[in-house]
This record gives sequence, C-alpha cells and structure tokens, in this order.
Amino acid sequence: MKPSSAIVGAGLQMMPNSMKVLRRIGIEDRVRGTSFQPYSHLNRVWDTGEILRELPMPESLFGAPYLCMHRGDLHEALLAGVPAASVHLQKKLAGIDERGSQVRLSFEDGTSAHADLLIGADGVHSIVRDIIVGPDEPIHKLYGYDAWNVPLTSTEARV
Repeated sequence: MKPSSAIVGAGLQMMPNSMKVLRRIGIEDRVRGTSFQPYSHLNRVWDTGEILRELPMPESLFGAPYLCMHRGDLHEALLAGVPAASVHLQKKLAGIDERGSQVRLSFEDGTSAHADLLIGADGVHSIVRDIIVGPDEPIHKLYGYDAWNVPLTSTEARV
C-alpha cells in the first residue's frame, strides 16, 4: 500500500516549464486528470475582483499547459510513479550532496539515502530550495503584503 499524502496544503499552480518536467518523468497525463487549465494567470484586487494583471498562458504558446491543482493530487501522481517501499515519510532533510549522477540525501535522524533525482516539492517553506539556493526573505516582509489561504465553496467565493 502506498503512503498517504494526507493533509498537505492547498492548491498550487504548475507553470508550463514545470509541466514539461512532469511530462518528462511520465506523469503529465495523470496530473491533467486531476487539475484544471485556466486560459490565463490573473492578479485581482482582493475586495472588488478587478483584474490588475493578466498573463495569457495558452498551451500552444509554451508547448505545455498551465494547470492549477491540489497539492495532494500532485503528491499522489508522484507517488504513483515509484514503488511504495521507496517512499519514507516523517523524515526531515538536513543536507544534499551531489555525487556524479546521484544525489545523497542526509536526514536529521542520521539516516541517508541515494537517488538519481531529487524533486523539491516541499512547499513554501522548502528545505530543498533553502539548501540549493539559500533561504529567501519572505515576500510579505519585503513589500508589506500578507496572503491568507482560505478554502471556500464556489458559492462563497463569488465576489
């Protein structure tokens, strides 16, 4: 039995360059089946819904779709592509060491693992990103904005 992704956050957007990676590892079709494809990426005023910026994202322009999906659906698609025995939950990454064509992962509990590929799908507080490119200054501290994630039904979300 495969591990459950359980509670893993909310929605995410997969830009065309990300979808090309999922295509390459063979899970694009599975992800398309649990997502939706908006025509464009919109930035709106929070209380009026007025469109501030629109970025069209047609698949024909980028060679891959722009998709929106639940994080758990992405995790399930990634899990479906590997043997259940190769997934270990409740591990906290402490280090990454590239060795030739492999990556050595070190964990806080003292264990380690080797892999041909590392996918950093560990969210907004990404340990993988922090190790590879360094920690980011949270954008709300740079610009004075906060964003809140509140699940709403389609009726509740109407402005």
